[in-house]
Amino acid sequence: MLLLGRRSSNRLCMGACAVSGSAEIDEGLRHLKDEYRSGTDALDSGFFRPCLKLCNSYDRAVGYFTSHALVAWAEGVIHILEDPGVRIRLVIGPTLLPEDKAALAGISDERVRTQYCQRLADDLLKGSIAELKRGSSTARLELFCWLIANERLQLRFAFPAHIENADSYHEKFGIFSFSNDRHVAFTGSANETIGGYRKNFEYVDVFRSWVSEDRRRVISKIEKFKDTWAGVVPGLKIRHPSSSVIAEIKALGGTYRPTAKGSKPPLEPENRWRHQDHAIEAFLTSRRGILEMATGTGKTRTALRIASRLVSSSEVNGLIVSTEGTDLLDQWSLEVRNSPTLRELVLYRHYSDYHELGRFTLSPQRSVLLCSRYALPQLKKALSDNDKSDLLIVHDEVHGFGSAGLRARLSGFHNGFAAVLGLSATPERDYDEEGNDFIEREIGTVCFTFGLKKAIENGILCPFEYVPIEYDLTDGDRRRLQQVYGRKAAAEASGQPWSDEKLYREISMVYKTAELKPQRFRELVNERPDLLKAAIAFVETKDYAENFLDAVASITSAYSTYFDTDPQARLKELSRGELDCLICCKRLSEGVDIQHLQNVILVSSDRAKLRTIQRIGRTLRRDPHNPEKVATVVDFVLKAAPADHSDSERRRWLEELSQIRLS
Repeated sequence: MLLLGRRSSNRLCMGACAVSGSAEIDEGLRHLKDEYRSGTDALDSGFFRPCLKLCNSYDRAVGYFTSHALVAWAEGVIHILEDPGVRIRLVIGPTLLPEDKAALAGISDERVRTQYCQRLADDLLKGSIAELKRGSSTARLELFCWLIANERLQLRFAFPAHIENADSYHEKFGIFSFSNDRHVAFTGSANETIGGYRKNFEYVDVFRSWVSEDRRRVISKIEKFKDTWAGVVPGLKIRHPSSSVIAEIKALGGTYRPTAKGSKPPLEPENRWRHQDHAIEAFLTSRRGILEMATGTGKTRTALRIASRLVSSSEVNGLIVSTEGTDLLDQWSLEVRNSPTLRELVLYRHYSDYHELGRFTLSPQRSVLLCSRYALPQLKKALSDNDKSDLLIVHDEVHGFGSAGLRARLSGFHNGFAAVLGLSATPERDYDEEGNDFIEREIGTVCFTFGLKKAIENGILCPFEYVPIEYDLTDGDRRRLQQVYGRKAAAEASGQPWSDEKLYREISMVYKTAELKPQRFRELVNERPDLLKAAIAFVETKDYAENFLDAVASITSAYSTYFDTDPQARLKELSRGELDCLICCKRLSEGVDIQHLQNVILVSSDRAKLRTIQRIGRTLRRDPHNPEKVATVVDFVLKAAPADHSDSERRRWLEELSQIRLS
């Protein structure tokens, strides 16, 4: 039994943090009511704020938590607390997706069940860290991690096991404790975030230790939380964050130092992302069209907000996302799982080793399908017009949708969908009017534009240094060019003339694989070895890449290739900083988010801006650990190239972009 008359011994105060005096606490809590209800009472100013500002510890149990909810909850509480030394203990019931419930129901081995629950707990915490990393404020991320690493914010994860096929943990109560040995307990649906006490209709019952008729209830709530925290409640399994996740959090929060009482980390500048609101409104006006948004400006997040809005308003009841590349589709899978609205839908995947398209088409209602672009013809055959009328379809990297192979098989497919959305940094296909016309007929026109220049000026993307590396053609290169024209003449003589596009591709290959580029690359990295730290080098072919590996190996052993046959783990190793450099062809051009990436080396480039925008966009993402980041783009260009040569055009364009700074 807890003796409420004994002075609390768990006061956590740091440095010069002031302890609220008894009189101040008494005065601050004097006006607390027995109950609070939205519409008639101010839950924030009347209850949560006074308690949070004056307490020295706070215990909270709450269910149905997602990664996004944890971030919102923590920030809502942190920005009210006056003393960063307050101890917070939080028991969370992670929201279980339908597939999680099915998986747990099918696991009979208790050890395997425990491992699955541990993964769910860790994924929720990792998702919160990932969400904070996507923001632009280093302090927000570091404070959150510092609080956990230093046990100011302690977390436990609750999983009911009292019956077979139990659902999520859903208790909702809390206890505030104060330095004058007073306690306030509460139960009810309200939460401390702005969405909880302003947007929703909420209700709480309040119990105060100094009120005789409340005393027993307060003691009961304190003991109830104590048992839950200790993991001794029958039928309830409690998991801690794993040591590996805590180690990652400690590394992220290691440089943060709390400041004086009352200081707050900077909040995310809301107007920085205002363009996403404009993009959403522009699309919802017509429900068909393309968002042309620079890499790193939140295309995926904007699309998810559109989908969530349409699902919440029952204007659609399902979602299809189609793009190309396992890495990109895996990122979509993670984002859907972390969406408070979309994670409630059943998630199906049809790409790589996943083959779930058939299950989706059997019941597309309240479902999400993530699929490869080349699964769309099969989807076209399986979906009825009635099915499509309730679905939003999203094409990420929509420029790839206009290929000749897809045009023949997907014409008319998008007729009847409730909404059709395309996403791309560069939706137009260069030198392919038929493809562009097809995209416009099927998806719609560009309804919103937010380019690289604007993104850098607004501070969403970081500025960059442009380093052109000039190379000459060798006699061997010139002979290869002559051979191209010889093959063209032979084809014409045989009645099979080349198109202009084929001639350009053949000539371009000579420049992209020029013989002097490996030598110039070696000279570059010997002079500036820093360019191979947190770097990606794009070359034209796997065979040509062999010419660069020795130069890379002379600078760092922490490198790897990343071609179609290489495992995805290579990308994760670069993301974690375990690799300094990746050498790749086209695999990394689209949809990769590595915030600490510092350098991109363009050994080969296309005439079209499409590929270049995607590639440099990899390194222009803001890094919360390096707020002053200036990226580097190295570009191999032909020496003394004519003004209309693709290298000259690209050089002028990148030099202009490199001059842009935050306005």
